Amino acid sequence: MKSVGVPATGCYIIEVVYEKTSQPPMESTYVAGIDLGIDRKVALAINKAGVKPMLVNGKPLKSVNQLYNKRKAKYQNHLKGNRKTSRIY
Repeated sequence: MKSVGVPATGCYIIEVVYEKTSQPPMESTYVAGIDLGIDRKVALAINKAGVKPMLVNGKPLKSVNQLYNKRKAKYQNHLKGNRKTSRIY
């Protein structure tokens, strides 16, 4: 493994380079399909008998995120000028 620090404007970017050893392919008759989304966070299906497909509802998390963004915008609106942050002391 090799690590290099590259200077950038106001910070350093760390680039890590490593070699991956090849592994023999696995033999399996089972296949899983995973679909990531927004309203449905995860849809998962597998071709193994007896395993039911699974859906994870993402709407509650989406709702919490929308409320957070709404409140953040409300408080940022009270700041003077084009400022988007304030000091907390």
